Amino acid sequence: MKSAGNPVNAYVTIDFMRFLAAFAVLWSHAWGMVVPPFSAGIDAWRPVYWSAGFGANAVCIFFVISGYWITATILRRTQAGTWTWRNYLNDRMSRLYIVLIPALIIGLILDGSGRFLLNLPRYSDFDFMTSENVDIAASLTPQAFFGNLVFLQNIYVPMFGSNGPLWSLTNEFWYYIWFPAILLAFRGKFSVLTALTLVTIILFMNSNVTQGFLIWLLGSLVYVVTERIGASLRKLGPVLRFGAVGAAFFVFLTAIGATRIWPGTWLTDGLIVGGGFSILLATVIALDVGLPKILHPLSTYGARASFSLYLVHFPVLMFLASTVLAGQVFPAGPEAIAAAIGLTLAMVALGWFFSLVTQKHTPAVRKRVAELLSPRKPIPGA
Repeated sequence: MKSAGNPVNAYVTIDFMRFLAAFAVLWSHAWGMVVPPFSAGIDAWRPVYWSAGFGANAVCIFFVISGYWITATILRRTQAGTWTWRNYLNDRMSRLYIVLIPALIIGLILDGSGRFLLNLPRYSDFDFMTSENVDIAASLTPQAFFGNLVFLQNIYVPMFGSNGPLWSLTNEFWYYIWFPAILLAFRGKFSVLTALTLVTIILFMNSNVTQGFLIWLLGSLVYVVTERIGASLRKLGPVLRFGAVGAAFFVFLTAIGATRIWPGTWLTDGLIVGGGFSILLATVIALDVGLPKILHPLSTYGARASFSLYLVHFPVLMFLASTVLAGQVFPAGPEAIAAAIGLTLAMVALGWFFSLVTQKHTPAVRKRVAELLSPRKPIPGA
């Protein structure tokens, strides 16, 4: 497959999309943490509730972007003859574990303190994500901790503690290894690792992990399409480029609107939103659409800290809402908005700081692991 070149401007835009997706998840959780569920009588605040309702859509966006990047990485390296399971797994696991392990430990400390030391009510009878009374002690177990560590949450173990967003990390991990395994199988390059990986697809068939793979593969399709047509489309004039981006954005908004007006299953809504976003993403990449420089700092955050923010924000958000806000649920109004904005800004700052001590060091960890895994050369004369 002939490469259309690296759309460097579009890469900045994709990082901005990652920031927006992470922010959408964060805002939905911060707002949901401080207000009661929407009901009749608070229609004046319906737009704020509406603005906090895009968390699930944001996860689909993450899946599609992930599918694009992983597919690009694997296909480019296989074409260059430099792809191996060992190097690929080192890349993926270094990126995941340098953030996941500290996030799990932070969750253990905060959730354990909130539930067992401070005996805060939210930890024993509150779960706004399910609108049910849930005792967090049931998921603060060694089995849950180590199950989350090997990406079995939401399949065989619950998400650890209060960190419900960890469900999507399971999906991401298995997609990381399913895609190359399927690709190798189609090319007739079987190995024990490839075979074992393919078996897990069958084992997880009844979970949303397998269903979500279809959404993730939309990102793979984006890569294939843009590699084939990107070079040609970048020759379009400014009017046609502007019109194409506008039309793609309209399709994306229409997809979101359709799922809000006529909601379906998690999979169907995900495919609709993911499909709409895939069209927008493909257009941005094919036309190499950039951003005004004023937005570049947000792109930098998306590239360097969105993953850290996603993994660590919920246990900290839960703890702050339970201590600083004393677990109070505010009536929808200015006070609730102020509380949610305060929590959101605090989490954005936390995500950046957390990335500086974790995600920033991914290349160094990756290099060190590669050195440890490399075959040792014999010492001359030994």
